[in-house]
Amino acid sequence: MKYQAPFGSIDPNASYVDRNTPGAVKGSAVPAAAIEGPQREIVDVIEQSGFVPSDDMQLARAIQSQRMNYAVAGGTANALTTVLTPATEALTVGMVLRLLVTTENTGPVTLNAGVGALAVVTASGAPLARRDLVVGDIATLIYDGASWRMASMVRSEVLRNIGANVTLYVRPDGSDSNDGSSNTPEAAFATPQGAVDYVNLTFAANSFTVTINVTAGTYPGLLIRRSPMRLIIQRNGAGTARISGAALAGGAAVNVQGNAEVVFKDISIRALNANTYGLVVDNAFVTLDGCNLDDAPLYNIVAGTGASILLVGLISITGGNRAGVMRGQTGGLIESSTVTPPTMRIDNVITLSGSFVSAQTGGVVSVPSISYLGNSNIIGPRYSAILNGVISTNGAGANFFPGSVAGSVATGGQYV
Repeated sequence: MKYQAPFGSIDPNASYVDRNTPGAVKGSAVPAAAIEGPQREIVDVIEQSGFVPSDDMQLARAIQSQRMNYAVAGGTANALTTVLTPATEALTVGMVLRLLVTTENTGPVTLNAGVGALAVVTASGAPLARRDLVVGDIATLIYDGASWRMASMVRSEVLRNIGANVTLYVRPDGSDSNDGSSNTPEAAFATPQGAVDYVNLTFAANSFTVTINVTAGTYPGLLIRRSPMRLIIQRNGAGTARISGAALAGGAAVNVQGNAEVVFKDISIRALNANTYGLVVDNAFVTLDGCNLDDAPLYNIVAGTGASILLVGLISITGGNRAGVMRGQTGGLIESSTVTPPTMRIDNVITLSGSFVSAQTGGVVSVPSISYLGNSNIIGPRYSAILNGVISTNGAGANFFPGSVAGSVATGGQYV
């Protein structure tokens, strides 16, 4: 609204004066716009706030309602749009917007409130994570000069405490924007990675177990950097549930680290490209129960620094040639269960460029309770223990492991 100076004034900012008859002062002439303009401005605020102009105190109530700073989100899940009333011509630092969310986000979000798309970020300035905005939320956003900043913490910053075990579902026709709550396309995750990420973003550390039921299908590689809970990743139903990936962290199709405790049950693990391991574990505890170890150009399973891999049940070995099957290194341990002794079945001929079992740099492979089927399918050395690595068979002898060539020991390695 423009200031309306007294009628006839040369100065556009001239003040009004009252008539003073004894002092011979003529009062200011009031232009019509000085009366009409403020009324229309006030009435517009009242109407834009959803009120019908009538009685007193409506301007105060209109300001109190904050209706002009509230809008409903449109656009898509991660590219929001909205229209304010009155329409926004420019944003000012500190401007507040309250936005009704109508679509759950699946990743970083932008918002166009009429002057171009800007990032929506957390209070600390980080991009939003999946499900930070869900249907029905009223998000309070503050313009900081470059982005829309959330005024409060978002879901990915607040972990949820639970009091019982949790079951999640994965299936090829699911979506990683789902919550995994049931075995339907509308609820299940599309990948094991989506389920694991959801666990890390949702739950506080506790002593309960999350079981991730994976329907038959082929899924991309899996990286578990940490987990607040024990994880069981298992096949759900008939068929093959295969994790098949290129090299992730640790050069593996599946990498587990960060003190996570994970059980893989009836899962097939395959490495896709050259110079890739199947499963690498560092500073974590992993159980392989009834799993299939498929193609892996290097070794199928590797226990690295601070890691332990426990073998349980029937472990099948399939696929093409590779460096070897088991490796313990840098203090890592591979061991066989004495409660449910494992059987390792080699289903086809495999030529090794390394050795069936390898222990190096203080790594340990202790699998005396394991038994083998299809030993003659392995072409190459039985074992290699070097650089203080230890291979323990509990005195089962030099021919305990499958292979067509004798094993070897060097540079402080031990075979016992």
